[in-house]
Amino acid sequence: MRADPKADVQWRKNVGAASTDRFRDPAFKARHAAACKAAALRRWQSAEPGGGKD
Repeated sequence: MRADPKADVQWRKNVGAASTDRFRDPAFKARHAAACKAAALRRWQSAEPGGGKD
């Protein structure tokens, strides 16, 4: 997981359509969903106090 959104966008462009094949794999989908939830939770927790909104 990348902390810098711009780097993340660039990484996605580099990976491109090749990564979509992985999403046909149920195990990969499950790991990906778990990673997304964990990252979202970290972002929410690191938001300014009283915020909690993106």
